[in-house]
Amino acid sequence: MTRATEPQLRHCVRGLVRGNAAHTLAYCLFWSQHATHEIDGKPAIYKTGREIAAELPITPRTANEHLKLLAREGFWSISYRPKPGTIVKVTWLTMSARSLKLIELASSIDLSKARREARSPTSKRWKSVGPSEAMSAFHTSENATSSQSNTTSKTAENTSFIPTKTQGKNVPSSVKTQEAGGNLKAAKWMKIDPEVESFAGELRNVWVTASLPDWDWTSQYTWQNLTEIRMKLTNSGYGSPAKLREFLADLVEHWNWLRFTMGDRYVRHEGNLHRPTPLALAAEFDRLLHEIEDKRADQTKKEAIAGKSNLDFSFDEDF
Repeated sequence: MTRATEPQLRHCVRGLVRGNAAHTLAYCLFWSQHATHEIDGKPAIYKTGREIAAELPITPRTANEHLKLLAREGFWSISYRPKPGTIVKVTWLTMSARSLKLIELASSIDLSKARREARSPTSKRWKSVGPSEAMSAFHTSENATSSQSNTTSKTAENTSFIPTKTQGKNVPSSVKTQEAGGNLKAAKWMKIDPEVESFAGELRNVWVTASLPDWDWTSQYTWQNLTEIRMKLTNSGYGSPAKLREFLADLVEHWNWLRFTMGDRYVRHEGNLHRPTPLALAAEFDRLLHEIEDKRADQTKKEAIAGKSNLDFSFDEDF
């Protein structure tokens, strides 16, 4: 089954639930496609209110309320089981047949077409795949979630890390990312500085070259955090393109241990497993840069000592 992107899922869940709960639904459905565990033969993921609050503009308490609300709506069932490798119990979400159907529906959405029709002055209603069709997928009996145990559910086979995506509150569906001349372009309403867009292109090239998961460039929070990161780099003397590339190269090369120098909330978050999320890099920038510069200083010192030793050895040989 083709995986649905988070923008497709956000587009599809419009009208299914109210307010920010729709954001939480899209976020959890996106991650369920990459589940590496099953409960009763269906994809299951473990998510806490703190983890969700770190990625969405809501509090941990609100996130937990959303999880329970969406469980009552039949999108998943909640159980409390130990986190893999520990004895600590966490909240597990077992996807229902309804959620699997919704993901399948979202993956077929042509966002460009849907947005064009939504903006069309002759369009009186949403004619493409949207809330009306999505709603029809859920007008089943109240016990459909528990009774359809024989419904086929597919767990993601690719266990590699998939990007964590942040999303904004009330982000218009017209937000899009464009590429021109190798640089990324934010939506005009975001009013992002061209230097930040150029930096985004540099950063994305590093992620792609290193086969790392990309950031969500449709999110205003990605661009807001990137603006902060770019400012901090400039203030730290890394404003030139060469310095920026040097910083990013060090970040990628040493991330396997660098990530453990961050605060606990970021270390534990799966979004920072292979590279930092925009939020983590912005919040932990000073600490990460300090560690990188310390590493460089140690390396320079070792090279100087090694060079001195070689010179001493050569001097002794002459005699």
